[in-house]
Amino acid sequence: MKKIFCVLLSLLIICPPAKANALSGLEKPTLTRYQAVKMIVPLVRENRTYNTGADGFADTSDLDVAYAKAINLVYGTGDNRFLPDQPVSYQDFLLILKRGIDKAAPELFYDNTKIRSFQNEADVSAYARYGLSALTEINVLTGRDAFYPLRTITVEDALTFVGRAKDAVKNGVRSAAGVMPVKKKPKVLLYHSISVPKGVPDDYLYLYVTPENFEQQIKYLRDNNYVFLFPEELSFFDRLEKAVVLTFDDGYEDVYTDALPILEKYNAKATLFVWTDGIGKPGYCDAEELNKMSAGGVFRIYSHARTHTDLRNLSADEIIGEFSRANDIIYNITKRDVNSLAYPFGYYNNRVLEQTRMYYKTAFVCDKNSKNTAYAIKREYVDYTTGMARFIRIVKK
Repeated sequence: MKKIFCVLLSLLIICPPAKANALSGLEKPTLTRYQAVKMIVPLVRENRTYNTGADGFADTSDLDVAYAKAINLVYGTGDNRFLPDQPVSYQDFLLILKRGIDKAAPELFYDNTKIRSFQNEADVSAYARYGLSALTEINVLTGRDAFYPLRTITVEDALTFVGRAKDAVKNGVRSAAGVMPVKKKPKVLLYHSISVPKGVPDDYLYLYVTPENFEQQIKYLRDNNYVFLFPEELSFFDRLEKAVVLTFDDGYEDVYTDALPILEKYNAKATLFVWTDGIGKPGYCDAEELNKMSAGGVFRIYSHARTHTDLRNLSADEIIGEFSRANDIIYNITKRDVNSLAYPFGYYNNRVLEQTRMYYKTAFVCDKNSKNTAYAIKREYVDYTTGMARFIRIVKK
């Protein structure tokens, strides 16, 4: 308590709140964007080191604010201003805090079946619902909190949330990349484009799932208490009754425009494997979209190599180039370690496997008959022809 009081006092000295009017003399001090960064950046730095080189904002030279920008904790205006003195609402502070937790403990496990309701959640803006719901999974936001999402957060309440975040980072359940389940086979689904195919030859229908069908599938998983997992969390299959890993290959833009809102609606999470030469090309996600998908917590963005070529035809040095370049590009976008790969076309051989082991903790294939080792994890196709009856059989078997 003494430590919290000292932090509060120092914050008020550094950036005192505006004077309350005569009728609100008993109001508690409220928080600015600058103060929010000063609270949350230490949480990250105490637990994780990130190399940063991005420029800061035009309206502040503060190093912590520049750091927060570089690791995707905060965003600015279109003309690169941070607006440090602008008050921050409860929901926006909690979103920044959620990003900070994910940077401080990127392996922290969020269990979507543990989501709880909280007071005034009906007032939360659509863009903040997924992040705030996720915070209930790790007890940062609880049903005891009576707050008003759109109001400026008080310094006192902000410190309370930061204290809970520190506890979650210290004591929360962690995943371990590369550790496979022993008792159960992981259930991994493979998607590509979430859109309606138009003028597409039958041979390419396997790439498509309509948004309507996709929503039905995700709703089924949510309603039947499936836990959504990332590749780092494969070992959790042994401890969970029902779980599934959702993966998307290539990085089509409709994953951002159509799949992401559905996943947010049902508090699901997924992994997107992108070939980095495709980033920003027509029909594919650009860097800004990938950044937002990753920072929001719904998606982990991992490697589909650089050029989406058959890696079996490359030399060892060429494979190294494919992996190292792709990893650098993705890391610079997400500031998250790239520890998983989906082989382009699902193809690999011993030479590819040797380099894959050097760069990644897990790798995924398209062959449902794979032996399910850490570097040949099988996936089940979900495509345009997959009706609900077949989908249910896939996830149950």
